[in-house]
Amino acid sequence: MINESVLIKKAIEGDQNAFAKIVDLYKNYVFAIILNFIKDYNEVENVAQEVFLQIYLSLPRYQDDNFKGWIGRIASNKSI
Repeated sequence: MINESVLIKKAIEGDQNAFAKIVDLYKNYVFAIILNFIKDYNEVENVAQEVFLQIYLSLPRYQDDNFKGWIGRIASNKSI
């Protein structure tokens, strides 16, 4: 398995496959967080897309510190 920090670095450099792997690694985690706030599955999917778009846009500013927690914070904020 590839190192998370390598995936992040490659995604920042524009590697779409690296970002797809990040999405695959964290999609269940993001969905679980959103489901705590929103019970409509269709809306959960919409918010999840917004979360991953925000992650993609914010990756260049990510400070190498607790990636999973950072994603969780974005998911919670988007859900609210």
